[in-house]
Amino acid sequence: MKLENKLFEAYANCSEHYMIYLCDMKTNVSRWSKYAVDYFGLPQEYITDLPSLWVPKIHPEDRHIFTQDINEVFSGKKERHSCEYRVTTATGDYVWVHCTGQMVRDEDGKQDVFAGTIAHFGTDTKYDSGTNLLSLSAFRRDLNKFADQMDFQYGLLMIGVDDFKRINDDFGFSFGNAVLKRIATVITAVKSAGMKIYRLDGDKFVVLYPRADQKDLHDFWERLNSILTRQLEVENQTIYLTFSTGALVVKEVHRDEDTVFSDLEYALETAKKNRKGKVVFFSEELYEEKKRNQKILETILRDIRNGFRGFTVYYQPQIGAEDKRLFGAEALLRYTNEELGGNIPPGVFIPLLEKANQMLSIGKWVLTQALEQMSAWEEGGIRHYISVNVSYLQFRAPEFKQYVVDELKRLHYPPEMLILELTESCSIEDISELADTLQFLEEHGVLTSLDDFGSGYASLGVLRTLPVDWVKLDYSFVSRLNESERDRSIIRHIINLCRDNEINVCIEGIETPETEKLVMSYHPQLLQGYYYARPMPAEKYYKSFLIPDRQGVEKRVCLNEIRENQRSALETERRIVECVERIIGTQDMESTIDMVLETILDYYHGERSYIFEFDWKKRTSTNTYERCAVGIRPEIQNLQDVPLEANWRWIEVFREHKNIWIADLEELKDANPSEYEILAPQGIHSLIVVPFFENNVLQGYMGVDNPDRHKNSSYFLTHLTYFISSEISKFQLTRRLEILSYMDSLTGLQNRNSYTQYVSEYHKTPRGSVGVMFLDLNGLKKINDTFGHGYGDQYIKMLADLLLERFDKKEIYRISGDEFLVICEGKSEEEFHCLAEKLQQDIQYEDSPLATCGVQWQGGDCEIGDLVTKADQDMYQQKRTYYRRREDKGHDSKASVKADKNIQMDQNMLLEVLPVGIVLYDCDSDGVHLVFTNRFFRKMVGGYSSKWEENIDMLVVIHPQDRKRLQNEVIRASITGNVLKSRFRMKGTDGEYLSVMMSAQQIDKSGVASRFYATFMQC
Repeated sequence: MKLENKLFEAYANCSEHYMIYLCDMKTNVSRWSKYAVDYFGLPQEYITDLPSLWVPKIHPEDRHIFTQDINEVFSGKKERHSCEYRVTTATGDYVWVHCTGQMVRDEDGKQDVFAGTIAHFGTDTKYDSGTNLLSLSAFRRDLNKFADQMDFQYGLLMIGVDDFKRINDDFGFSFGNAVLKRIATVITAVKSAGMKIYRLDGDKFVVLYPRADQKDLHDFWERLNSILTRQLEVENQTIYLTFSTGALVVKEVHRDEDTVFSDLEYALETAKKNRKGKVVFFSEELYEEKKRNQKILETILRDIRNGFRGFTVYYQPQIGAEDKRLFGAEALLRYTNEELGGNIPPGVFIPLLEKANQMLSIGKWVLTQALEQMSAWEEGGIRHYISVNVSYLQFRAPEFKQYVVDELKRLHYPPEMLILELTESCSIEDISELADTLQFLEEHGVLTSLDDFGSGYASLGVLRTLPVDWVKLDYSFVSRLNESERDRSIIRHIINLCRDNEINVCIEGIETPETEKLVMSYHPQLLQGYYYARPMPAEKYYKSFLIPDRQGVEKRVCLNEIRENQRSALETERRIVECVERIIGTQDMESTIDMVLETILDYYHGERSYIFEFDWKKRTSTNTYERCAVGIRPEIQNLQDVPLEANWRWIEVFREHKNIWIADLEELKDANPSEYEILAPQGIHSLIVVPFFENNVLQGYMGVDNPDRHKNSSYFLTHLTYFISSEISKFQLTRRLEILSYMDSLTGLQNRNSYTQYVSEYHKTPRGSVGVMFLDLNGLKKINDTFGHGYGDQYIKMLADLLLERFDKKEIYRISGDEFLVICEGKSEEEFHCLAEKLQQDIQYEDSPLATCGVQWQGGDCEIGDLVTKADQDMYQQKRTYYRRREDKGHDSKASVKADKNIQMDQNMLLEVLPVGIVLYDCDSDGVHLVFTNRFFRKMVGGYSSKWEENIDMLVVIHPQDRKRLQNEVIRASITGNVLKSRFRMKGTDGEYLSVMMSAQQIDKSGVASRFYATFMQC
């Protein structure tokens, strides 16, 4: 009978994750594995008229999914069945299952046998109801499971939708859920075999990629991102989305799930913050940054508990546009801690405070400090406006508005002199609630302002709703005024609109006299920026701007004095701008960097300027660019591939985002003799070195030796490094993309572009003999159609691996889906044909070769294109012979034998590409002998051939302490016929023992020998 099949029994008994079924289409009888019978509570192993029994067990909401798909198979519209639905188990609970099946036809083309598997996923909690993907709890369970598996490497991608809140706000939550479901569909369609996809909370998805390295993850992300970022059609709406992604390769044994999850989330947060629309890998540098941020946060929280130790309020002047008199100041929070290396930038500690929900307490402290300082100055006769930044979260706090009023009363400070600036720390969720708060403050005399107007929430719609007194224009507008007529027009219209509605305007970001002159033409009320002064402590601010005259009135701001003090700074800014403009607009990176280094030499009057880049994989630093003053000896040739250990003190300093200053090298002679011995021979007496980063990863440093001017300032270098590092990264990426364009992403071999380039270069250099092998995979389409493209990809990789075992990588090309070229130069005809014969042996599987190969050789110069064409023609001649031989064998036997042969060939191909170790072995009184192993097993353990009847004693590679036990277990299984499950140690490719789990089923017994079918998994 068709349903009586030993392989069915063996596979059904070995599998713990899949339930097997076979259906005879002509008798309407189906056979189910015992596991399926027990799990689903079926009446027996053999069932007649299965649909009448099975369909009622399916969840009512899912029945149409099953019936529609299975009817298409039975009606002949398609050959493969695949769908997911809920079905009741023997206990009456619903579980999610993935059901697949394949129709097999007889020689007359009629439906003969329908076979497939059912995989169950447990209860509903394992699946996300909105997307049908695996859920967060399933993801955490899998992480926990992998944490206990030795030597198991896997990759993770956490994908977040950028600005997804905008989708919900614009279209509603129902549409947002439809978008998430569409994204889930795309990811599922793109994923490869073995991957798992999860839906986490909100707009986050996770891809788990077993045994992936960083390149595998990046290649998959690029393929997925290129599809996701195209237009998506959802409910007759066309939308465009971008996605930020955090990535992580997990290698360490017993790495707990919380650490993995936390690291992955941190990588995603970094991508959303600094690299929106890109992927960020969690790296050693990111780990250090995470640790540093955690240390900063812990230190900040400790200092807050200790009376806000280390926090200071700085003040930046605001100037009246018409009379150039001092109007007031903006209070700005600063934080210093010597344990953390000194000053911590607001861009670092403010987000940490927001994340730790500390903005309300720190906001109250800043307000109180600023009001107390203003009150003290007012007692000295100085009436002074003060602007204080307040986040939306602070405004939402019920007690905050009353706290403002109470503090004003306590300090007797006039409320009309206080301006509260609403900052964009988060999106406004309830604008009416905010409007009520602002109205309350207005009733108590307090002024309010919209900060960063023109970006994010601060739009004209909000301006229409909120009762504010001031608007502060976003710096991004001002920074582009000289280049953008569009920005000039926007500012002009915003100021006119504010004037019509009696709202005052402050323009911040004034840094040059040209910008001041331009914005003055728009008639704003206030100006603010570095052109007038940087933020400074209260004492310095008082001395610079508020020393009263004898009448006790405020001192007029003397812009001439300020400009005189800043003349040097403006010259520095001018040079920086010149360099940045050249960097951004360059088409010739080499000459641009040379110009920048020349500018650095001129600015510092130094002897040598340079750039070093780090290679973290090779653990070296290399002097990639150098510029020397006249008469100074270049050092670049002596500073290639320097071990990072030689720079380690500097690297530790750089990771703290600090610079290196050496004022006198002689001071290092005793303090750090090893560093002194490296620098002194280069003629260095002093230096300034500044690190540069890309995505918060330390990439290298830029510096100047022996500066004679600006010796104590790294300002010029620091500002240039940002733009230089960005352009260097783009330059490196361009070079990498050029390399990748000549590489096949699946196999890592050279591709058709590389072959085309080889042909164009072939005749430029005299060549000797050349041999060509043209290979075409047999049966790839059938494997793709029958088992899916994931198995097809494994099939392609298998041939690529065989070629790499015989030939140098630079000799092999994958020129299309199933076609490969091997081009060997400089070999004699005998050597070449010997290699070709060995390759033919490598790709032979029984009488069914993995690929068909055409071979051509020619001595001396030749037309390489013609030689490849001849090899191609030879290959097709060989393929015709191969198919003719198969047809002849089919006609010489019965049709059933022919069908069995074809099925056997497909089974052998499937065994080769299955992602699990497959072994056939014989057991007799002499021991355990390998008969067949598939590719996965050979890569896991190594040293075995794929050929049948190799008769290798399997016990010799089993750990001596496990051999006797395993042999006894095999003998018992051969006697009883039971499934054998055993865990033991087996020697791997590197000679070390691996822990493996074997599930084996006896499939044949002849005399004293038993043949077993076994699956192996590393554990």
